[in-house]
Amino acid sequence: MQHPRWLFLAVVLAAPAGGGAEERWAGHQVLLGARNLPILGRLETRSESFQLARVQRSEEGLRLVQQTCRMEIAPVAGVTVRFLPEGVPKMPPSVIEYVRRKDRWEGGPWVTEWNEEDVDGDGKPGATLVVEAPICGGTLYVGGFSRASTRATEKEGGIVGEMRARVGHRILGTSGGCLRLVARDSEESVSGTFAYVPVPPDATCESLLAGPWPVRAPEIPPPPEKAAAEPGSRRKLR
Repeated sequence: MQHPRWLFLAVVLAAPAGGGAEERWAGHQVLLGARNLPILGRLETRSESFQLARVQRSEEGLRLVQQTCRMEIAPVAGVTVRFLPEGVPKMPPSVIEYVRRKDRWEGGPWVTEWNEEDVDGDGKPGATLVVEAPICGGTLYVGGFSRASTRATEKEGGIVGEMRARVGHRILGTSGGCLRLVARDSEESVSGTFAYVPVPPDATCESLLAGPWPVRAPEIPPPPEKAAAEPGSRRKLR
């Protein structure tokens, strides 16, 4: 169960802003970054999130109120991190206001944040993360925030684009002594791609997750210096 504060916020923020009928979009987002970890040093990170958004069009732009249906965090140096309930973090809803700039849409910056509120309803502060590691595993309770900006173009009734964000986590508690010693608050800059497509108005996270997700974000090209270092690599013109 979501915290009552976030339920109230979702209802207020989801109120139509004027314009056409409300639409429903499914979204997919891929973000890459880098994080400094104790002993291991600086490591690349990758996360994917799957969203369901309520969309309102107006003369001024687009307004998305979205929830995260699932989040997947790629393993780093043998360490796997996942949200509880499995892959479905009960984050506060994100509200994204897009305005048109010539032939594209620009959104943000917008902020999503939670602190000690029990956002996943498990009786623990913040959101619950399970850490599986060869040496030091356990459970983390975290607060978090993100500040993001996007730019996009229209495609197939939805939008596709790029995103930049500053994200962070604050450690609120741990399940064991090992994690208590090594876990630290973190903050990193990430960037990536996203895409949204229209789905039926009665679509839910559960119904969409039951089959193949309706949309995939474009592949993220490697940085110029990395692409140049790979033998035989060649940048594609877009």
